[in-house]
Amino acid sequence: MKYQYFICFLAIVSFLMGGCASGRPSKVVLKHPATLDFVNCNVDRWETDKSYRTNEECVRKYQEEGYVIWGQR
Repeated sequence: MKYQYFICFLAIVSFLMGGCASGRPSKVVLKHPATLDFVNCNVDRWETDKSYRTNEECVRKYQEEGYVIWGQR
């Protein structure tokens, strides 16, 4: 019986940790080379696919304005 609970627990933890191991950056810092301004694009705390797409759109928008990626994590 304890073995079944343990397997259930591992399955739930694996499912919940899936968002943490997505491989996509949750925070991107961009810098404008001419003005030296910095901006951030962040994923919300829920880290859903929609929030990652919104973050990627934010990065793309700033890159069109001339910003370059300075760091990401």
